Amino acid sequence: MTASVQMTNILALTQLITNTENFGLIYWGRGTNANQNEKIGANEVANDCWAATTFFEHYISLLPPDRTTWTPEENNVFTLLQNNATAAQTKLDAILGEASQEIVRVNTNLATFVTSLLASL
Repeated sequence: MTASVQMTNILALTQLITNTENFGLIYWGRGTNANQNEKIGANEVANDCWAATTFFEHYISLLPPDRTTWTPEENNVFTLLQNNATAAQTKLDAILGEASQEIVRVNTNLATFVTSLLASL
């Protein structure tokens, strides 16, 4: 059995939303922990990162599941919000001295799960 195009689009959008939320959560946690280890400004930047990433995630959740139907305006706002969230993550990476590999691990596991879920439909 093959997953319908609609279900594939819905799961792809759900994965995108979850990946975005994962960035916010992991970066917020990293900043909060770093603040406890006396990394000056990490807590505030982590909170800013959470706000930017969560706002981006909520915007994504309101878009149609099929990305090919997004309007140019929707695509433009998506890019602007994505860039804003990425800038916040980059700022926190600079305070902490490195990027997190945890986000790669988490989102790779999610992608594997979604792929197997689609294959089972």
